Amino acid sequence: MQMARLSQGLDLQAILAKVVAVAGNEDGGEGDLLLFAQRFFERTSEADRAFHAPAVWAELVADLFRFAARREAGQTLIRRVVAGPQRSMLQIVTPDLPFLVDTVAMHLAAQTEVLAVIHPVLECCRDATGERLALGQGLSESVMHFELADSLGDEAGELLCQQLAAALHDVGVVVADWAPMRRQALEIADSLAGRPVPLAAEAVAEASRF
Repeated sequence: MQMARLSQGLDLQAILAKVVAVAGNEDGGEGDLLLFAQRFFERTSEADRAFHAPAVWAELVADLFRFAARREAGQTLIRRVVAGPQRSMLQIVTPDLPFLVDTVAMHLAAQTEVLAVIHPVLECCRDATGERLALGQGLSESVMHFELADSLGDEAGELLCQQLAAALHDVGVVVADWAPMRRQALEIADSLAGRPVPLAAEAVAEASRF
């Protein structure tokens, strides 16, 4: 167990060392890139990280960091990254909400096998145009990285991204509506006892509790 933990630690350190090297070639934002990488790998397992060599991970994370640099309020960023003839990745950056990973996984299950999911949530401060100003402060954003067992193809991949964008928009609508709908339902339930309805008192009480 101790050797396994050491191996995992060295593996992550090797990746982060490569990220530092990549960050040194970036035009600003080096600290945020390293923070992004640390949060990206924070809850990953050795099996998750085994999909790519440290240098490849560093480039992938840096490119995802650049991909997420500008996101307008409420916007969802989605892209497919081809990793070979039989492999691809799906990457999503969106406002953090419940049900995101389950929604995406459900759609992916109909198309291909999901080999791994990496899902950090980061606080991000952006200006009025959506440009990223800083990480570690601001609103929570969900970053999702799916390793897929199929490259899908350009047409199927584009269609999948469109379907996911629509599905995640629906999630946002449902989550936004949930609190007002629950409040209205509770108000109706509380008012049932005082309403003249052609039902027995026991039935009214049961409906109110429901």
